[in-house]
Amino acid sequence: MSKELMKIPIFGIQNAGKTSLIRSLQKEFSAITKLKPTKGIERQKLKLLGKDISIWDLGGQERYREQYLDRKAEVVFSDVDQTLFVIDIQDQGSFEKSINYFKDFRDKIADFSPDAKIHILIHKFDPGMEQDPENMKMLEVLKQKFIEIAAPLKLALYHTTIFNPLSIIHAFSKPLLGNSTLYDNLGILFDDFCNKNQITQMLDFIIIFSEDLIEVASYFKPAIEQIKLRDVAHSLFQTFTKKTMTLKEISFQTDFTVVEMKQFSSNKKRFYFTYGFDIQNSSNIETVKGDIEGLLDAVEKLMIYF
Repeated sequence: MSKELMKIPIFGIQNAGKTSLIRSLQKEFSAITKLKPTKGIERQKLKLLGKDISIWDLGGQERYREQYLDRKAEVVFSDVDQTLFVIDIQDQGSFEKSINYFKDFRDKIADFSPDAKIHILIHKFDPGMEQDPENMKMLEVLKQKFIEIAAPLKLALYHTTIFNPLSIIHAFSKPLLGNSTLYDNLGILFDDFCNKNQITQMLDFIIIFSEDLIEVASYFKPAIEQIKLRDVAHSLFQTFTKKTMTLKEISFQTDFTVVEMKQFSSNKKRFYFTYGFDIQNSSNIETVKGDIEGLLDAVEKLMIYF
């Protein structure tokens, strides 16, 4: 495969939710309920952030998994840049099968693409599940299990749900972006800013989006509820769909959150600096705008290297 084309295969057992993740990324939500199990390998080519990307959706039925790990191993696992492995957190009966598959997957990645970056998506972690301590305990146990199996390979771990599209954008964006240094440095900048003083600590999130709704960097308040982010995501999608993105500044609010967006350019590409306050703290938006302008100046200097 030409190295001008970024290869991102997506693995997981049947019904883990791989195809629904891709549909969500493409904002094809109406098709999700009609999905059938993927048969074999389905390839999709996308152009995002000026990059040509080949996403391989690998069917999770046992007969296909055996082929990927045996006679098709070189085709599937060679020339991989980034790879995602999906597990359904709501199907505890499938954990053992998923973990065993991941062990074999890890060995093949190490053999054929040792420099590939691995991203674990703990999927179907739906809004409200984070409020149950048992769910959070199970989430941490799964994360530690994957980290132990993957060693010494490094992992990035995410929990995702189709009911909060921002969680899916967040999980896919780092692999699609490919520039993890910029992503991480901007994340540190946002984290420092949001812990700067009492006012900036009231920010729920900061996200930079590209024109094609890829997340370039983000900060989320640790305790933010997924339901709030779900509503923000749906309003964001409507904003992008309505073609209002030529505006320099955009404001909207949901039942819980006031959102501000500021357009800026870097290397002839258009981006959107987006931040949100809990609606109960919205009176502080004007106070923080001066600080936000300073933060945006720092962002633009870093984005030169994008």
